Amino acid sequence: MIFEILMCALCIISSYFYASLIGFRYTFEADERKRVMITMLVFESLFLLQFLLQFIREFKLDGFPPERNIAKIVIQYMKEGSFKIDLVCLLPLGIIPLYRNREFLFLIIKMLRLVKGFELLNVQALMDKIKKI
Repeated sequence: MIFEILMCALCIISSYFYASLIGFRYTFEADERKRVMITMLVFESLFLLQFLLQFIREFKLDGFPPERNIAKIVIQYMKEGSFKIDLVCLLPLGIIPLYRNREFLFLIIKMLRLVKGFELLNVQALMDKIKKI
């Protein structure tokens, strides 16, 4: 439960970070570039961990007990979960060279995670999760 809330918050924070990189088109010195790359690596590592955990994390449908069958969990995540968005956002598209060094435009794709971050802004769902803790 707490992990889900933290991941939603991380989606919002990382989207803001990537938007600032795109919007301001920062030109970094060597030290700053290294810090930005480390920050991006931390974000992407956490999102990769979350992506992999989705394949083994149980889910619950209304009125039914939690589903623990791995095959059903995988099928449910791929069909009804955010599998497609998660996969596209994890692709390392920034390594593809573009004309005039426009690789930073691939960061726009990573901002798709903002959709998942908006789940955190659902106040009723957030209060329900907090009550369960």
